[in-house]
Amino acid sequence: MSAIGARAYHVRSAREDDNEAILSLLEDNPQPGPVSLAFERAPDYFHSAAVSCRQADVFVVEQHRPGQSAPRMSGVFNIGRRDLYVNGTIQPVRYAHDFRIAHAARGGEALWAAYEGGRAILDGQRWIQAVVLADNQHFLNAIRRRRKGMPAFYPAGDIETSLLCGWRRRPRNTDGLTIRMANRQDLAIMQSFYDRLAPRRQFAPAYRFADLIAGDPFYRGLDISDYWLAFDGDELVGLAGTWDQKAFRQTRVSGYSLPMRLARPFYNGWSRIRGGIRLPGKGDCFNYRMVHTLLARQQDPLILEAMLCHLHRCFRPYYDALVCGFFDSDPGAGVAAGFSRRVLRSHHFLVSWSGTDPTTGLDGGLIPYAEVARL
Repeated sequence: MSAIGARAYHVRSAREDDNEAILSLLEDNPQPGPVSLAFERAPDYFHSAAVSCRQADVFVVEQHRPGQSAPRMSGVFNIGRRDLYVNGTIQPVRYAHDFRIAHAARGGEALWAAYEGGRAILDGQRWIQAVVLADNQHFLNAIRRRRKGMPAFYPAGDIETSLLCGWRRRPRNTDGLTIRMANRQDLAIMQSFYDRLAPRRQFAPAYRFADLIAGDPFYRGLDISDYWLAFDGDELVGLAGTWDQKAFRQTRVSGYSLPMRLARPFYNGWSRIRGGIRLPGKGDCFNYRMVHTLLARQQDPLILEAMLCHLHRCFRPYYDALVCGFFDSDPGAGVAAGFSRRVLRSHHFLVSWSGTDPTTGLDGGLIPYAEVARL
């Protein structure tokens, strides 16, 4: 794609040789908050991009200065496509994420070049998805003030992401429920179960488990044995996957606010006694395993709770936490509250330049689905 944008800044498609510069941008521009987090994608950004979206579409913002031998990368954003269930049918939907502008280029032409470039790229698209951490107040304030040329961000639900690290209450009785690891012979029943439940969930990904076996990059690092099945007698009633993504996606602590820095040693001491999550030192990564593709018959909280409890027992010796997420309006969201946990809040938006609120076209009777392993 040819460069687009205004004045000293231009937007172009990312290339493989941009990898190191993109990784540096992500590392140097952490998300703010009491715990400042850098969402990194080492060693190859494009591996992670292929997991977030089946068709990655990565763009960089470059600054061109007179007399400068080569342009300087000042920003990056990804607006790749993935197939989601929207109002019960599979539709290609773009997802805007990994948007970073270098500190030296913020508040000026680089930001506008990114938005102008995005609008040109998305010409004709009805809307795209975006998820913004609630702690990112600077960006949230900017989209609320919406200036000319910026798209509108329409609220479409809030997501609670839980880092589950310890069970606080006694799990409810689940006699008759059997949970086991999946194998290749289970592919057909897994697909049938998913195809039956996913259309009832707004924004659920369209999954083809045969692609997992074939080594599709969309399932990088996953094996069929990473999925777990819950049976009530002979009936499949629950499905869950787990995913260690550290080989291509990391969450690193860039820093702590002063109160958090002072409290951290005491909090970690309490966590060792009570089974809470350990807060890593500055520069270290969280050691967690993602829970994904979490579905149950009629979204039964008892089945979801049993599966999370089973996974927690299996993986607690090896990880500091399991990570799962639910929209607030999901009837299964309450199951995470039974664990000792840390919580991250996010706002989900549908983004559009059209001036028409796309959320009015959504079927309000469908439960929204949060696949946090692909955010």
